Amino acid sequence: MSIYAIKDKDGELRDSTWDNQNTTGKFCAYTNISVSDVRAKTDKHPGCSVVRLVEKQKPVEVSDVAGGWLTDLREEITRGGSVYTYIDMLKSEHDMSIEDIFHALDFGWTVKQPQRWCVKTPDNWMGNGKQGWLYKITGSINTISEDHRECTPDEQFTDEEIKKYHLDGFEKEEVTDDDE
Repeated sequence: MSIYAIKDKDGELRDSTWDNQNTTGKFCAYTNISVSDVRAKTDKHPGCSVVRLVEKQKPVEVSDVAGGWLTDLREEITRGGSVYTYIDMLKSEHDMSIEDIFHALDFGWTVKQPQRWCVKTPDNWMGNGKQGWLYKITGSINTISEDHRECTPDEQFTDEEIKKYHLDGFEKEEVTDDDE
């Protein structure tokens, strides 16, 4: 839930009746209302803006599997069913506390992306003395010449894929958020 108020051109906070927090004992902030609805109230007063009184909470970062369990838990709550299995699984298998589970249900969650790597070929694999990169295509591994470009998603391997394709001994470069 977010709580909004109107900030007037002098920087004073105002409520829906245009009272400010210093002149009335009944300052009424907006809750569970869309920002566009609050902005419509500011149209009557030039130079005003909508401000959030309580900082928006960040979503919880979870694994893909935990995200699936949270989705199932939310559906079960909506149906009014038993939630114990879902909560127990999230606590025991995914190290989520009750607070984290309810925070995720209240403010949402994002799926944590696994660490990715660009994997280099050994020297001279390309037949021209150059080192290249490996990439995935239809379940197999191919090579591409190094040409100082950004690694595409097909050239990025997770730790799981590195083990699957037996690339553990190869040189690898970490993909950072800047590379995406």
